[in-house]
Amino acid sequence: MAGTLGQALIGQEIYDRYLITLVPLLCGPLLGSLAAQPAATSAGSPGASAAPRPAVPPRSSAPTTSRWAGAVGLVVVAALSWSVTASTLARDGAQWRAAERLVARGVSATDIDAGFEWLGWHSSRPMVAGSGVLGAHGYTSSFADTRACYTVSQSPLPDMAVVETVHYPRFAVAGSSALWVQRSADC
Repeated sequence: MAGTLGQALIGQEIYDRYLITLVPLLCGPLLGSLAAQPAATSAGSPGASAAPRPAVPPRSSAPTTSRWAGAVGLVVVAALSWSVTASTLARDGAQWRAAERLVARGVSATDIDAGFEWLGWHSSRPMVAGSGVLGAHGYTSSFADTRACYTVSQSPLPDMAVVETVHYPRFAVAGSSALWVQRSADC
């Protein structure tokens, strides 16, 4: 969260997905405070009795079922987080390596649209919306020195010739996916 706040303070674009880490952090205390509160009934409401209600049991004697359910929920969230992160990092790494192979063959790094990170790393100019050509990923239009002659994409794109198909392990350890390295007819 500190990194996201820092990005916002220096004027970088923030995406809502950066805030997903707040969900479990906010839900835990919220649910804990709701569980600690007794059920609210007013003495004047229909069906309410004047008999005293039993005291709320101390936290240590709370049912173990809810603790197990919380632990299972935490494991599920951790497993989903790991799989999404592993998949994203595997794809990003494969995309970067495919672009590096094009550079090794003599293609200029600024002629390759391999995603936002690639474009930003290899651009010699600051990011300015609408300053460049519109490429397959949409980010090229923010980098004036990018031509997008080659694109590394997760699917074949129309009007582009496939140069190579790159297979990589999707979750870093299991599964398989592919990227398409394609060349524009305009270059």
